[in-house]
Amino acid sequence: MNRVLAPEGAILSFASPKESIQRKGCPVAACFLRSVVFIGGCQNGLLSLWQRAASLRAIPDKTAGARRGIREVGELKFGWDNPSIMSIRITVGVSMNKVNAKVIKIHDELFKFLLDYREDHKDFYFMPRQNNRWGRLDQGYWFPGNDGYLSINFYSGDDHVNKTGHITFGMYLKDQRDKKAHTCFIQLSNTPGSNEYESKKDVINKIMERLGRFDVDLVLKKDGTPRRWNRYYSSTDYLKNLGEFLVEDKPITDKIIKELKNPDIGFLNPEKSKQKIDEIVRRRKIKCFACDSQGRKSYKCRVD
Repeated sequence: MNRVLAPEGAILSFASPKESIQRKGCPVAACFLRSVVFIGGCQNGLLSLWQRAASLRAIPDKTAGARRGIREVGELKFGWDNPSIMSIRITVGVSMNKVNAKVIKIHDELFKFLLDYREDHKDFYFMPRQNNRWGRLDQGYWFPGNDGYLSINFYSGDDHVNKTGHITFGMYLKDQRDKKAHTCFIQLSNTPGSNEYESKKDVINKIMERLGRFDVDLVLKKDGTPRRWNRYYSSTDYLKNLGEFLVEDKPITDKIIKELKNPDIGFLNPEKSKQKIDEIVRRRKIKCFACDSQGRKSYKCRVD
């Protein structure tokens, strides 16, 4: 690979490399670093960087690096793929957690489905994942959750004990004890003792009454009081289920929220929703594919 002589930069944190990169020298280098962490479950990976030229030092943040099993960066090699994109080969001391490609695909399908729906419904908003904790956005987890489930929020207000929205569309990504993978559901959450618990009971109860077929999903251990309820869809076709939610169930829920005018369960802030959606639209332009002929898990990231 060709050596690049140019301004020096430093990645100070693997938790948020794009935001933490520092530039020295040429002020017009226009660094636009995309996720060192997304080289995924590999010891070697390729990362693309949009800029005129640069040389980088990778210094893993002690805390963030430890969380991902990264003790050190062994080497960085530079070279040009084409006049616009520079590749950086990175060798780390310990491999990172693997990215679940099937789960990432589902997240992307759901996001694209909602994006297409939004084209025809300009007053429609949803809230994707809001932060990049554990590098989840870097990896393509567009919605809250993990490799076992995901959750999509269409309303404001959250159950701070359950750490979810009060009204969400959820999906199991793995087989459960009595439910298959890809089972979808509307989830209502209101834990006794959570913020404004009493004031939210009317909204939750009214939604259960109007939509029907809710099962208790979780209770308080101390006294068995219900705190979370699920309404399951019969199909495991998650795009069909999401469409049914948007066309049939969400309008009823919207009407209830408008009728009761509860200050703690309402509609999303349009500007914040759009900001988070636009951020993921930008992230989706990164294309990644395996590139190691030796069978090692490597990924090459590009910006469309």
